[in-house]
Amino acid sequence: MTSSYTSNLGIEKPATGDQSGTWGDTTNTNMDIIDRAINGVGAITLSGTSHTLTTSDGSLTDGMYKVLVLGGSPSGTNTITISPNDQDKLYFVVNSSGQTATFTQGSGANVSVSNGDTKIIYADGGGSGAIVYDFTNNLTMGSVNITGGSVTGITDLVVADGGTGASTFTDGGVLLGSGSGAITAMAVLGDGEMIVGDGTTDPVAESGATLRTSIGVGTGDSPQFTGINVGHATDTTVTRASAGNLNVEGNLVYRAGGTDVPVADGGTGASTLTANGVLYGNGTSAVAATAVGTDGHVLTSNGSGSAPTFQAAASGLEVYCGGNVFEGTTTISRATFTNVAFTETADSGTVFDGTTFTVPSGKGGVYQLLAYVAASYTSIGNDGEAEYIRFLKGGSTALGTNGQLRNTLSERYGAISTDFIGTLSAGDTIVVQAMFNDGDGSGNAAIYYAGFSAIKVA
Repeated sequence: MTSSYTSNLGIEKPATGDQSGTWGDTTNTNMDIIDRAINGVGAITLSGTSHTLTTSDGSLTDGMYKVLVLGGSPSGTNTITISPNDQDKLYFVVNSSGQTATFTQGSGANVSVSNGDTKIIYADGGGSGAIVYDFTNNLTMGSVNITGGSVTGITDLVVADGGTGASTFTDGGVLLGSGSGAITAMAVLGDGEMIVGDGTTDPVAESGATLRTSIGVGTGDSPQFTGINVGHATDTTVTRASAGNLNVEGNLVYRAGGTDVPVADGGTGASTLTANGVLYGNGTSAVAATAVGTDGHVLTSNGSGSAPTFQAAASGLEVYCGGNVFEGTTTISRATFTNVAFTETADSGTVFDGTTFTVPSGKGGVYQLLAYVAASYTSIGNDGEAEYIRFLKGGSTALGTNGQLRNTLSERYGAISTDFIGTLSAGDTIVVQAMFNDGDGSGNAAIYYAGFSAIKVA
């Protein structure tokens, strides 16, 4: 009887009574076939552009391996034909051939394995119309743990599956979500642009006045800031002091209608002052004003620590001396101050002896001193003449400013006056002194008329 063979691996099944004494060889071959089919790894050497993967009944052939490792040096895409076309086959393919390998069994669909890829394929043994399937093409798995390498050759991974739904983005563009739709990218922002949203649609890029208006700092907005630094990060900080008032570095900025400017900052410290009152200082405290004075009253000091007030004036002035001279013969000394002698005309007491006024006992106070001298000049040189008068206290202290008159060549008469208002003490002595000077020493001066008075005013 003749042996039969299994339909997919060609394992020999001897007929009953056959192969007496040779069963061992057949069984060993069958075991090798089974071994190849279960865990066998076959190195398949490819060349050219075609190769036949054969399974022969009862003998070991390449088509029986479970794992096919493709190698060799094919010249291009290599078509591997699974033969015969009526056997079901399941292969684990590793393509290391350097070219794409395309598996076919009949006129049905084929499976290509790119160089460097691995796939699980099976052939349905459908005869002339046999189909080869990519067993890994539509695998459904609960989870996949990818620890390295890269995933390529797939359609853009959708957002619902954790992808972006896109295969490319604008370089430098900001990405925007679109629900379950693909992520999109904005255009690259221009210089000075910022992204501004409206709470509903996609945000947009804005700059300039449009941006300022959108973020609330446009010309029509009133943004609120705790403080603003002007021109420097820390040393000119403007902050709010109170309603309507500003601080610069903690110092109040004074304004119209605001806090009174204190004396220490150059102000008066007051927001209102008595109309027609006389202002007086009060140290660093606010400037104050007197009450309006009664008609005819004079402002009077009330001593240290007390404000001045308007008071009734003392009755009458005290004229303590008065004198004049009218002669034209008294010579004025050249380049040396000398006392002027007067003829007494008025005296409140015997205090004037013709040249010297002595402040009476108990009459110290504020005095007004007046003196004038008119002189005539003769033999005036080319340089003119100069005349001076002054008050001298106690024989050594000049009071006030010297009176001075400079005469030119055409002048023959001149008058000069001086005055002094100040405090004199009882017993002080006052004289009037006169002097003239000329550069060449050729002129003469004589008193033509003179007068002197001392009046106690306070």
